[in-house]
Amino acid sequence: IGENWLPLLLNLESSNQHALDLAGTILDYLYKVKLSEEKIGDYDRREANFDFDCHYAKEIAKKVAKLAGKKLGVRALDVFNAQLVRTVTYQNNDDFSSIWRPSIEKHSQNQHHDDANSILVLAYREALAGYVEENPEDAYQFVSSMLESGYQIIARIAIHTIDKYFISLGNLSDVLLDSKYLQSDYRYEMWHFLRQRYQRLQDNQRSTI
Repeated sequence: IGENWLPLLLNLESSNQHALDLAGTILDYLYKVKLSEEKIGDYDRREANFDFDCHYAKEIAKKVAKLAGKKLGVRALDVFNAQLVRTVTYQNNDDFSSIWRPSIEKHSQNQHHDDANSILVLAYREALAGYVEENPEDAYQFVSSMLESGYQIIARIAIHTIDKYFISLGNLSDVLLDSKYLQSDYRYEMWHFLRQRYQRLQDNQRSTI
């Protein structure tokens, strides 16, 4: 269903609303995380998994997430946002996102490639890229809301996307010129943003930095 039928539904040439609704329902079903707790001695380990092998969840995400962002827009993003928030809240690890996911982009520093959290980050990142490319004006508002979400991992995905799509999202730079984003937890995405975009910022923005 995920590898074959979902891409077909999203790739239909006509704007078939029934097909898109069905695709959204399938996406929600595939990426709904299953939360569980395992006791190891005195330690309770909280796990987040999908109902099928994470390897396949990753392969499906690589194949359809960006296309889902283009065709389904916020509906696809809401799926990945809701499940990512659900997992980091349950596991209480949002404050440590720079440890379990050092880089939002694909990078050798990311050690846990096939766990649910990292797959949701990958899917969210790619779906957001598709949304920005297809509908930059609405995506601007969505990315702005990500920075206000209160979740570190969501804000990091937003920073990565602002850097990558600076032409469409560069006006959000003022929001990033906040001391909280110059802390170590955001260092990877902010370093790349400043390295790539510093010369394109206004004089007063550079002074703020």
